[in-house]
Amino acid sequence: MQNITLTSTRTNTFTHLAVPKTAGNSEADWFESSETDALLKYGSSAKLESATRVPGADVVLLVIGCGDAINYRNYAAAAVRASKGIAHLSIDLSQASAEELLLAAEGCLLGMDTPSKYKILLRPLGN
Repeated sequence: MQNITLTSTRTNTFTHLAVPKTAGNSEADWFESSETDALLKYGSSAKLESATRVPGADVVLLVIGCGDAINYRNYAAAAVRASKGIAHLSIDLSQASAEELLLAAEGCLLGMDTPSKYKILLRPLGN
């Protein structure tokens, strides 16, 4: 079972933190300046729903690509899908409004139920 925390304030009580990356935001917004080289090394990208795990001194960042702007529903769903195998995940929502928090909660639920691979419909031969 996975424990997911939606957090609107930053604390040091988590081990895995999902953070959004857009084409316009700077890594300095959510990462220590001394460790921005790790982001370049591991190839974090703003490509929509891309996910990159970046180890840090105290926390492992799960950098989720959000394209040009953050859609909190898609961001949270992508973070949950990318965090399979992680027991506790915190999703950074420090820039989100109240409405966007609700969208992120919905995205978490959708991400938990979304299959990671396509399902093939089986049809009888000859049809």
